[in-house]
Amino acid sequence: MHRFPEHHVAWTEAVSRCAAYFDVPESWLPGVLFLDFIERTAVLVRWPEPERPDFSLYHLCKQIAGDLGHSRRAAELREEKKQLERETERLERETRWLERDAHGYGDDDTKGLEIFQAGLKDRLDKHMGPELRAQYEGLDRHLEMVSAADPELVSNWRARLAALLSSGTVDESIRHLLAMAWHVRATHRQHDWRRLSTKVVKVLDATNEALGVSFQWSFKSEDPLASAIRLLADRKEKAHAKRDTKVQQLREVRDRLRHTRNRLDAVRVELDRVTSQIEAEDSIAAATQKAARRLMGATETETHQGSGGLEGYRLLDIRPLPEAEPSQQAPSKATGSANTISGGTFHGPTVQAGDISGGVHFHHPTLGASLHRIWQKLGRRSTGDEEQ
Repeated sequence: MHRFPEHHVAWTEAVSRCAAYFDVPESWLPGVLFLDFIERTAVLVRWPEPERPDFSLYHLCKQIAGDLGHSRRAAELREEKKQLERETERLERETRWLERDAHGYGDDDTKGLEIFQAGLKDRLDKHMGPELRAQYEGLDRHLEMVSAADPELVSNWRARLAALLSSGTVDESIRHLLAMAWHVRATHRQHDWRRLSTKVVKVLDATNEALGVSFQWSFKSEDPLASAIRLLADRKEKAHAKRDTKVQQLREVRDRLRHTRNRLDAVRVELDRVTSQIEAEDSIAAATQKAARRLMGATETETHQGSGGLEGYRLLDIRPLPEAEPSQQAPSKATGSANTISGGTFHGPTVQAGDISGGVHFHHPTLGASLHRIWQKLGRRSTGDEEQ
């Protein structure tokens, strides 16, 4: 950590170099310099003498920021704009999800009943692909293997199965398979059939797959086919109910999205209007002048042509109306013609900070002497030692 004298010297040197770089005369200090890079205008606000309790760098900058659009209203609009943009993105995602669900939710369940009922009327060979044919051929081999359990019955089953494969309908084939499964399940000699009912169910599932539907066959009722149709009808009803719910949710989300977009457009328009008005009426230079007048009351402004680091800039010197006699006023930087410095230039190399108390170091004897008196006065004032 730097000791106070070292910090004081470093701060003094930094301020001195800044003042020298911007060609700011000693008589204009203490003050604060604002630069408007867009308008290429520099505004120097001189510190009021004597100091005023309601005037500070914080209050000055706060006033300037308000005029530049960082006011409460502009900040509220910017925050609302961010929130609306986030809400719009969220609602857009939710809309896409609901559109997908509403248009495609449960298609298999809503169409399954019609597909199955239509397929029952078709000839079996219309849907006979390699996988389904392999299942029927496997069933025939299984029947041949268990023929000893009931030779006559098995022979009839195999003959009927062959006829269905050549010219039967899907409905006839399914009913024949269900009858086989029911008979095997009802017998007490399950081991003689070697899981024939399981093989039949595999053929039924393969038939469903060939038709384009999917469900589990149930043998709890006496008519499994009717149970399957009721199951598909129940699925269809539930799928329609779910889709109706999704459609209603989609309608509500679209309404919220529309209202959110409308509000976002309105906020953007208002924010653009406020910003445009600020840019047109309140540049940094203009905002600084307004802020200085509000805090200091009556002010006096002189316009100069910048030099040194302010070459090419218009320099506005703002100071409170002097309380002293005109002969005691600080000399203007302008010479020759009014409000210019084309005829004269200030080259003072050292400027001190007004808020530093204690001893002050100067690098220029003449300039230092006058600044020393200023800082000594400020130091006494800050410590309460100034003579009344």
